[in-house]
Amino acid sequence: MDPDARLLKTAKGEEEIKRRTHGLPKDERLALILVDGRSTAQEVMRKAAGAPNLKAALVRLAEQGFIQVIESKAAGGYGDIKQSMIAIAREVFGDNAGKVVAKIEAATESREGLAEGVVAARKIAQLLIDEGKARDFATRCQALLDAN
Repeated sequence: MDPDARLLKTAKGEEEIKRRTHGLPKDERLALILVDGRSTAQEVMRKAAGAPNLKAALVRLAEQGFIQVIESKAAGGYGDIKQSMIAIAREVFGDNAGKVVAKIEAATESREGLAEGVVAARKIAQLLIDEGKARDFATRCQALLDAN
């Protein structure tokens, strides 16, 4: 895992924090708790200094869909954030993500442009899909923007 990769909990990861349904081992649960959407993999490992196998735990969490890489600080840019928002839309809305994804894809690659795209996408999702999912989508996308 790229040490400069910024990490974000997925909906599955958020659910695991709340309900402990997957029975994660201690090292994976600790790693999941420390993933905040702002910290890089290296920063998460630093926060858990002394915890064994944390890097491997982060890799396993990503492979199992509990966390996702939202960008690499080395790469940077709003294009990475846009792609992460599209991934969130597909995860949250599944087969119904098409119109939401189109709104994000149409947004300009700037903080303001993506914020406007999220608002437009949320409105579409509230009207056509589900208010709760629309709220979850918008909250997660806002966390991406706030992390930058």
